[in-house]
Amino acid sequence: MDKIILNNIQVMGKHGVNPVEKLVKQPFSIDVALYTDLSAAAASDDLADTLDYAKLYCKIRSFVEDNSFQLLETLTSRLAGMILEDKRIAKVRIRVEKSQARLDNMVFPAAIEMERKQRPEDR
Repeated sequence: MDKIILNNIQVMGKHGVNPVEKLVKQPFSIDVALYTDLSAAAASDDLADTLDYAKLYCKIRSFVEDNSFQLLETLTSRLAGMILEDKRIAKVRIRVEKSQARLDNMVFPAAIEMERKQRPEDR
């Protein structure tokens, strides 16, 4: 299986449990690996035969900016589901890092990584 990799997608979002996290945008970094067959695109050299990763990059950014979830787990899972709407993608591995997670007076990085596959009934 081939992979398309998008690393270090930088986006600002309002995700978190603390009320201030719903008001003030925070930085998130997203890494995505898309498992798909790239042989047709490699042979044709035609964008129509592959996933347009520039469009996907923009879609991921918009999703994070336009939604708000309490948990990184929910954000990561919903992003994976959105990506798998494209049935050409057999599997996605996604990592979402919140570099400024907060607890009391502490600020620290936290990340969630998930791997999701197409369900057989969705193919």
